[in-house]
Amino acid sequence: MVKHRDTIDASAQYTGYLTCLELPAAPGSLLGFLFIVNQVDEPVEFTYAMAEAPTSASFWSAESVYRHAARKMSSLLLEKAVLTPGLILTIDAGHSDGSGRSGIPSGIFGKEIEIEVPVVRLIPGAAGEMDQAVDIPLNDQATKILSDRIERGRILDPFQTGRKGIAEIFERNQKDRAAA
Repeated sequence: MVKHRDTIDASAQYTGYLTCLELPAAPGSLLGFLFIVNQVDEPVEFTYAMAEAPTSASFWSAESVYRHAARKMSSLLLEKAVLTPGLILTIDAGHSDGSGRSGIPSGIFGKEIEIEVPVVRLIPGAAGEMDQAVDIPLNDQATKILSDRIERGRILDPFQTGRKGIAEIFERNQKDRAAA
């Protein structure tokens, strides 16, 4: 036997990708996921949930409804997660890919949800540029994880994979309900 140590499965190296997606058919209702990958982007956990708009949503502004649902969704996802990543990345709520609003508003983490894991909100810009807003301060480990992800140039890929996964799950659930 050759002595060795697998360094890929160190949980402190995990990165969580957390986001919410607005459902065009149900304004204020959100699907969300927390997709946790190891340092070579292998999936290790996928948690998803749905949060409904407040029942009194007609008294709220659209921004307040989205913020409330995003906070509720984020809490649900964190409660359901089995693993604890060393860093959580989110997409800024101002981001849209044309299929509805998505992302986490600023201040959700740190001001409205206390969390011990460092959180960075990614803000996609023009020409593929990426700004960052640190919502929960980075420790040395999180700084290294973020640097590695940026260096590889594929920092948004797990968000796209997670979006495909949640879309498939939602479609399957819709078909199951229609068949019932």
